[in-house]
Amino acid sequence: MMRILPVLLLFVCLFIPIKAQAYEGAGLLYSDLKGALPKALWRDQPRSEIVYLLKNLPANSSLKSLQTIKRNMLLSVYETSLIKNDIEIKDGEDLLTLRLLKLIEMGLWEDAFTLYTKTTDDPGDNDILAQTGVILILLNKGLSTACLEEKVLAPRFPDTDFWAQIDTICNAELGTNSIISTELSGSAVLQAIFNEPDFKLSADNIAALKKLSFFELEMLSRKKRIDYSKMYLRNDLPPILTKTFLKDPRTPSKHKASLEDIARHQGLLPESPLKADLKNIESSIHKASQNDLLALLSNKLQTGQIISEKAVKKLADLATENPENYYYIQILKASNATNTDININDDDFEAGVQALVGKNAKKVNLLKTLLDKSAEFSNNPANVYEKQGSLTPDGHYVMPTGGYAKWLKRTTNNRLAGLSLLIILSNIEVDANAVGDKPDNKTFNMLNSLSTVGLIDQSHLVAREELAKLMELNLRRK
Repeated sequence: MMRILPVLLLFVCLFIPIKAQAYEGAGLLYSDLKGALPKALWRDQPRSEIVYLLKNLPANSSLKSLQTIKRNMLLSVYETSLIKNDIEIKDGEDLLTLRLLKLIEMGLWEDAFTLYTKTTDDPGDNDILAQTGVILILLNKGLSTACLEEKVLAPRFPDTDFWAQIDTICNAELGTNSIISTELSGSAVLQAIFNEPDFKLSADNIAALKKLSFFELEMLSRKKRIDYSKMYLRNDLPPILTKTFLKDPRTPSKHKASLEDIARHQGLLPESPLKADLKNIESSIHKASQNDLLALLSNKLQTGQIISEKAVKKLADLATENPENYYYIQILKASNATNTDININDDDFEAGVQALVGKNAKKVNLLKTLLDKSAEFSNNPANVYEKQGSLTPDGHYVMPTGGYAKWLKRTTNNRLAGLSLLIILSNIEVDANAVGDKPDNKTFNMLNSLSTVGLIDQSHLVAREELAKLMELNLRRK
């Protein structure tokens, strides 16, 4: 009987929902084949720095690959007991809540909802987590379901504006109560929505929309108070607005194609399949011209497809007149974008570099670092990691002096993978992608930094997108 008891306890534990307070490292991604980050990503790294970087992590990026890595990082399972707890965990600053909030900001509402429902049976006394859960229900299941959850949780947090606001709105929207003008005073936007019949915010007023809370933005959309008459789409549209406009049936149809293009780049929609003209090129690749071949390969790289042996051999066949192909082949191999093994000698590779470097030296040199195997897993044990900032008396982390580049150099030297990744994901392109003109230049760059801390797959993902962009650039200039 004594032997059976531990087994029964383990069986019972497997079916008890995990509370976020007890296991902030809960996630949806376990396997690196699905993009999961290492479970020990945060080993020996200060909680204060992790919290600071997660809270300030940009929701958007110029590269779709970075958005993909960001999503995977936020959804992965972690062993959080390995974190160096230099500060106490504040309400709403546990790793699970911070990740949920960032997923919402990125427009990944379905992922965030699944993560919350699969890991949090009850948010307990974590006010921010409870608010986040209700907002996720509102975004994914609608107001009536969110109001049911609100009635259960609101009594726990009598002094929080959010709960008073949503309770007032639920009573008015689903009951017979009317909202008087003095209610919702904690939010000028909510007050205007429910008390001013002509109140609207323009879809083009990005600055004003960005200032709204998740709850205010959703209610603005739900109550049809977004004015689309002067809508102008731009590539730097915040993902949460992209998602809001996408799901709003009132968004003008003339903007649909452009909005979906932006959404695909931000990882909110899947990539489109190969168009008919590219399918034709692929089916008769032995006849493809250089331009056609680059157009096909660039598309396949950006949609995460493996480059076939036939395509690589065609690149080699065309390399006599297009020496840049030697460079392309080497980078395809180095980034695991193809399983084809074609040997390129040093002279041919250098000829490929010279054919491309004048058009985009920064990108060419960045991708060349994939071939610098000596940089991988380097570590200098003599270089003791120094805390990059200090805590103010109220416990808030202060941005380090010296900037992100110096911070990245120190985290990379000391193999602090999690912090290094967060710094790179912070869109520090000028610093993180910098590659010097001289071969011995020690400036850290994104691909080198990712490889150094062991995030090889992530380095390859970025490299494949950068290579696709380089191919597009060379294609346009022909």
